[in-house]
Amino acid sequence: MSALPQSADSQRGFDFEVGSWAVHHRTKRPTGEWVEFDGTCVNRPLIGGQANVEEHTFQRPIGVGHGIALRAYDATTDLWAIWWVDSRLPHLPIDPPVKGRFENGVGTFFGLRPKVARTSGELPHVSFT
Repeated sequence: MSALPQSADSQRGFDFEVGSWAVHHRTKRPTGEWVEFDGTCVNRPLIGGQANVEEHTFQRPIGVGHGIALRAYDATTDLWAIWWVDSRLPHLPIDPPVKGRFENGVGTFFGLRPKVARTSGELPHVSFT
C-alpha cells in the first residue's frame, strides 16, 4: 500500500486548540431541545504534535462533569483518530474513533456521529453535530 501525501494542514490541524480555554457548549438532546452550558478545556500536545489530549470540565445544568479526548495523527493515511472518555460512564468500552483530516483549514471527521472542526477565521470554532 502506498502512503498518501502528508498534509501539513492536516498534521497541524489541532494546533489552534493547544492551551487553556473557557468554553461554551451547545448540545442537542434526542428530544430536539438545545441545552447550553459553560466549561473549561485544557489541551496539550503529545509525541511531538502527532497527538494531543484534551481535558474538559462541563458546568452542566445537572452538575459538573468531565471528559477526555485523545487524538492521534497517522502520517501514512493522513488521518486523525479521536477517542472520547466521559466521566459519567468512565468504564464503558471506548468506542471506535472518529477519523478524518483537515483541508483548507476545515477538519471533517466521520464515525458514530459526524464531527466538524473549523479553524478558519480569527476565533477558532469547533462544532460537533
